[in-house]
Amino acid sequence: TIQKSFCLELAVTAFGLLFLLTTRAASVNQPGSKAFVGIGAFNLVNAARFHRTPGFKWLRLEPGDDVGLGMMMKRAGGTARLALAYEDLSVQWYPSVPAMFKGLEKNLFGPSAHYRWWLLLLQVGMMWMLALAPYTALAVGVFKGSTVFALAGVAAISAQFIFSLRFVAPGPKPRISVLLLPVGMLLMSAMMLWSGYRCLRNGGIEWRGTHYSIEELRAGQRVKF
Repeated sequence: TIQKSFCLELAVTAFGLLFLLTTRAASVNQPGSKAFVGIGAFNLVNAARFHRTPGFKWLRLEPGDDVGLGMMMKRAGGTARLALAYEDLSVQWYPSVPAMFKGLEKNLFGPSAHYRWWLLLLQVGMMWMLALAPYTALAVGVFKGSTVFALAGVAAISAQFIFSLRFVAPGPKPRISVLLLPVGMLLMSAMMLWSGYRCLRNGGIEWRGTHYSIEELRAGQRVKF
């Protein structure tokens, strides 16, 4: 089992939940679903179906190429499947929060905000509204004596807890990290803002030892959440 610091656990959990929501992962395995997904750690594809796609050249300017592979396969008529294997294997994604900041620097501004600063700010604001809403409702209910707000807050937090028991990796730290989702969201929003700042400041991203301009990236973008 790979051990992570608690701050890293919070950040990875927040990223995972956002990833599952934006890719509509809950519907990926449903027959007839248009949802698709790709995971950099492991993708298994049908070779015959892959040869019907435009190939990796189509993804050459897409930093989220793992998700792009899933989209490309789905467009070629493939069937997507997502499997969780917490009890069978684990892979260290990043060893620390600073490493995660650096590793996601090239990825977060494009797929989520399409290299647009105003869309990035809008998304960060929405993330905070969603993350803080249950706790805000509970606080308002307690301090203002509103039963409706208090019950709404308790219901939302309880749903988070039930989700953590069913879908998060086993162990106390992953489950506590779901309940502390606002902290993880703070870390993720900071990473998103840093990614956007670096891209806009440098006029693009550094990837594979090459500088790619914002204009190139927008023209070659394939994955848009």
